[in-house]
Amino acid sequence: MLKFAKILFFIGIFTDMASAFRCHSDRCTDFRLGLGSYYGNFQTHYGNLNNVGGLFSISSETYRKYFHIGINGTVTYNYQTNKNFNAQSFIYFISPYIGINTGSLKTPFLIGLVIPIGYYSFGIGSPQRELNVSVFFGGRIYQRIPLSEIHHLEYDLSYSIAPWVRHAFAGFNKLVKNANVHRVEFSFGYIHRRDIVNVYAQEDRLKRPDFYAKVKGIYYRQNELHLTPSLNYPSGNNFAVMLEMGVSLDTTW
Repeated sequence: MLKFAKILFFIGIFTDMASAFRCHSDRCTDFRLGLGSYYGNFQTHYGNLNNVGGLFSISSETYRKYFHIGINGTVTYNYQTNKNFNAQSFIYFISPYIGINTGSLKTPFLIGLVIPIGYYSFGIGSPQRELNVSVFFGGRIYQRIPLSEIHHLEYDLSYSIAPWVRHAFAGFNKLVKNANVHRVEFSFGYIHRRDIVNVYAQEDRLKRPDFYAKVKGIYYRQNELHLTPSLNYPSGNNFAVMLEMGVSLDTTW
């Protein structure tokens, strides 16, 4: 299984695909499927865990002149690299968001609300298995910046807080209120556009995909949690880093 996780990790470094980002006169729709690489460091009840592996992502977003709505989901398969805790992990993220577009269809600047939901399953198949579920509420901004007709940059930044989390391990299962876990997510990407001459020829664009690369980071600040009068969950500065590279069937304006 360790070999499989490593294969996913290195395949993810070189492979990421997105599909069907199209614009009409009054709206743009962005649908993406992706593969990538993942590394995470988490402070858990059993100690500090390092995770390495691959990810699969799917997202869909629609924005108009003054409004946008979308959802993003990511599934990661990882292997703990700790010597004393060799087991697999699955981590799921899903983030619906809604807000306004203060830019244009060509240069969107999106501001809105986001609700990241995280499901963390550490140590699958191990007696030390641990499950964590967190629901966050916060804000998000996204901007796409054309440097020229060919070269584009994009960034995505969000900050949110989880008022409650659920922890389950070793027969223990409890919803912890007033957890106040802080989450910051940031991604930065580059897009190289190709089909510029006839941007409305969708069939031709499907044959000439754009190239893009993106790196994403997520930081968690977790305070010490009092699960029971005699049991505390440790505080920690947790983080995850993801790398995506590949092709995108990009927008028409």
